[in-house]
Amino acid sequence: MEKYKEIGLDHSIGMTFIIGPNNSHTSTLLAGLRRTVTFVRGFAFINMDESLNLLRRPEDALSGFLQFLRHQHDEFKKTNHDAHKSFRHAVVSNFPKTVDQMKHLLEFCPGLRLAYIDAPRGDADEAYNLAMEFKRGHKDQFVLVNASRKIHYQAELIIRAMEITDIEKGSMRHEVFDKKSPARLFLDGIKSKQGPVRMAPPEPGTSKPSDKVVTPSHVFTGMRQATC
Repeated sequence: MEKYKEIGLDHSIGMTFIIGPNNSHTSTLLAGLRRTVTFVRGFAFINMDESLNLLRRPEDALSGFLQFLRHQHDEFKKTNHDAHKSFRHAVVSNFPKTVDQMKHLLEFCPGLRLAYIDAPRGDADEAYNLAMEFKRGHKDQFVLVNASRKIHYQAELIIRAMEITDIEKGSMRHEVFDKKSPARLFLDGIKSKQGPVRMAPPEPGTSKPSDKVVTPSHVFTGMRQATC
């Protein structure tokens, strides 16, 4: 809690970060997830690529993010007498970008979740290297999201990993798949922009690509109680 107090928060919050190679739709996923909940329920969403454009120096990214958290906390306190129960979870895309930033974020929230969008990338992709470094030390908090799947299911997998209640997860997942919900309509509108889908590897002993959905053992499914 001392770390939180240093930046002006009077309680801890959960954090979920979404990173991936260029053109992996991290910002689109964040926009879809934002539409699954109402802001007053205590969820904050931030696209750090957009926010970084407002910062004078790239090295200000971490302090800028922490200022954003404090601002959201202060806004809740103005309008909600039970503010310590309101602002509870931040979902962030395109951040962190360095191992040092990740190390500092883990000081504030040791139980943070990192969702990596597994899309085609270059050998020197920084997001991939950062994700693998995080996975080595925090595999139960690491979420691998296959970009070849429909974006609705990518969003659903991230929701499954968030440190929120099962009821909240169910509500968010319903919004992703309900044909009339703002989230579903948004995701339907962008699915044609996803590009060609990569086929899964053939199943052993056949030449037919697998269409099974497999959850690797290192993918956290979000069933543990929040600790952050």
